[in-house]
Amino acid sequence: IIRDNETSSSDGWQAEEGTSDRVNEIIFKGRDDAETATDETIKAAVQWFKDNEANIFEGSENMEQAMYYGSLLETKYKDTGNNYEKLGWQAIKSVKYIYRGAETVFDAHDNIVELKELINSAE
Repeated sequence: IIRDNETSSSDGWQAEEGTSDRVNEIIFKGRDDAETATDETIKAAVQWFKDNEANIFEGSENMEQAMYYGSLLETKYKDTGNNYEKLGWQAIKSVKYIYRGAETVFDAHDNIVELKELINSAE
């Protein structure tokens, strides 16, 4: 997972790419990192979604990044009801089934439309 300008590497992951266990690892990493996330980290997460809106589902790396940043935002703003919390939750919900191969982009159309609306409304 790319975090604070680090390069992505699968070295630190225990679970196989595309599995539920890998999804859980990514989500838990985002939750852990939310505790110490700075304003700059939050801005980077939101900017990543804006920059990658059209290609979130292109490749495992992008989907992993979306789930990581989604988890970070959703956890950081938990129970606030603000747009960052909603964006984070929608990113996780939209990506995890496609990442695991349980759904296609076509199956998740409504979730993706809502995700794009939240990305476009994020400041």
